Amino acid sequence: MTSRSTVNSPLTMLQNELRQPRVVARFDQALQNWAVEGAALAEIACHADLADVLATREYDRHDEVLHALLARAAISDRAGVTATEIVVNAMLPVVPGIVGCVVRSLLSRCATRKARGRRSAGMLPSSARPRSPR
Repeated sequence: MTSRSTVNSPLTMLQNELRQPRVVARFDQALQNWAVEGAALAEIACHADLADVLATREYDRHDEVLHALLARAAISDRAGVTATEIVVNAMLPVVPGIVGCVVRSLLSRCATRKARGRRSAGMLPSSARPRSPR
């Protein structure tokens, strides 16, 4: 069962929008046009090809393809907007995992700093403090 907040989350709504057939057709057309213009996108003639490339562990290839798309995204016309949407769509599936890693890292850092702060500020747990004579 899906929670209501997940269904209405901005990420889910954006993913649903970018999966619409008209949007995918626009992505396919743009990628097909760009495939003949440059080496980085030469083997990517449609959205499915892009997904296939990004599903591999060839990270240098990922960088090459995403760089080519980001360079196009810098252009201030409709093609630039489409390139931006393609990059966002390609990266959306990994956002929850990245956010989870960042949150875990922050929690770990906070716990480490809190423990260091106690030691450095003389704030030892009561069991470790010397007892004063009565």
